[in-house]
Amino acid sequence: MNKYITKSGQNLYDVALAIYGSVEGIFDLLLSNREISLETVLAKGTELSYHDEFRLNRDIAHWFIVNEVTVKNGNTQRRQFNVLEEIKDWHEKTNSQNFDAITSKFVISVSGVINKPNISIGGQTNRPGTSIGGTTQRPNTFYPNWGTSNSFNQTALKNSLYAAGMIELPSDPDELEEYYELAALPKFKIVQLGKESAITMEIPQNHFVAIDWGDGEEMSFYHYKGSPIIARHSYEGVGEHCIILYGTNSFKSLDFTKTNGIYYALTDIKAKKFITPFPNAEELNKLIIT
Repeated sequence: MNKYITKSGQNLYDVALAIYGSVEGIFDLLLSNREISLETVLAKGTELSYHDEFRLNRDIAHWFIVNEVTVKNGNTQRRQFNVLEEIKDWHEKTNSQNFDAITSKFVISVSGVINKPNISIGGQTNRPGTSIGGTTQRPNTFYPNWGTSNSFNQTALKNSLYAAGMIELPSDPDELEEYYELAALPKFKIVQLGKESAITMEIPQNHFVAIDWGDGEEMSFYHYKGSPIIARHSYEGVGEHCIILYGTNSFKSLDFTKTNGIYYALTDIKAKKFITPFPNAEELNKLIIT
């Protein structure tokens, strides 16, 4: 049997029309995929089996392919993110990976001994998660003795870590949890139409942005790069998508001219430079402080 991967916004009847050229093909779908029924709500990326010999109107199915038309009439399952956990996981993974990658290029002094990360110091390994000189080295904190060696450039290392996406998090557990909770609050909602959306932004050091593009894809994370970056996303269809931005509410610059949608600030937003396709829309821009 052949395989079909469902797209965002498709229900069973849409899939039948796309594969067989007729909604009557739904009977082969049900026979070929015993785990589904007429009440099944499809999630994007579901793999369905079908018999090629049962395709009823190949011309129609071929027309959809040639003209890049996605049949989608809703009733699909929107992927639900646990935004708080997604953000925590990203911080932990990014901080740990980037710390190891970046600090391996620098000489670090711990308790007066010049060493590099991941080697033993007095019987203890100098890496995140271990205790050196009574201080636990964690992926979300900077080494306490940076800069004690003349051969070590503390500023260069910090800049490299920031550019790699390292976020310096609060050491106090209550403050850390508050940081995560604030980061997980939505900052913008964008109602988008079309096959592509792009947001240009310059993010300050020690800040990040997480984007749910509204089509079931993984959340995208962006961080300080020292210059504007373009967050771009392509969709499989031209329908409506709800884009949500999380993370920081502070930007060096923010450009919404190519979002192909209408944005709504959900909290106070600070942007030194804000470029919008709706400069005279007071209601849209009242929470954006430039």
